[in-house]
Amino acid sequence: DAPVPANLGDRVFIDTNKDGIQQAGEAGINGILVNLYRETIDGEGATVSELVSYTRTGNNGSGEGGYYLFPKLEPGNYKVEFVYPKTYTDPNDPTYTTVYHVSPMDAGGDEALDSDGDPATIADYTDNGTVKNSIQTQSIILNGVDNSDVDLGIYELCSLQGTVWYDRDADGTHSAGETQT
Repeated sequence: DAPVPANLGDRVFIDTNKDGIQQAGEAGINGILVNLYRETIDGEGATVSELVSYTRTGNNGSGEGGYYLFPKLEPGNYKVEFVYPKTYTDPNDPTYTTVYHVSPMDAGGDEALDSDGDPATIADYTDNGTVKNSIQTQSIILNGVDNSDVDLGIYELCSLQGTVWYDRDADGTHSAGETQT
């Protein structure tokens, strides 16, 4: 019998509570580069990964963001690599910039909702002239059954700005003569 092709894909999302599990209200991220590698064994018995396809995340049929799909793949071992920005700058406040972090891998026990990026694989990746982060999944075996559970959660750390000083008169106001620390 001929091998049965399968689809591989799912979503990149902002993990607002940083728990590694997709939940209602956690938005998808469009424009993330997603690379697909096929793993094979070379003549010396070593695993070799070859880039076989790539795409960018976009809206699904319902208009929800962050989705990607690699259709009609032959059976075999694959890895997915997500290439995401190192930082986020708020378009409404360009003075606000924060760093993206990866959500915990395989949290919660529900493969359809967890984040699958392996933090041990984070590396720099140049995408259209911009240095970004990349992260890969562990090996994924496709054997003729669709896998729509390969996700990545990322989150932003907040930043604080202000002045710290020794408030000698304990009035809550930075007065003349009170030194900054």
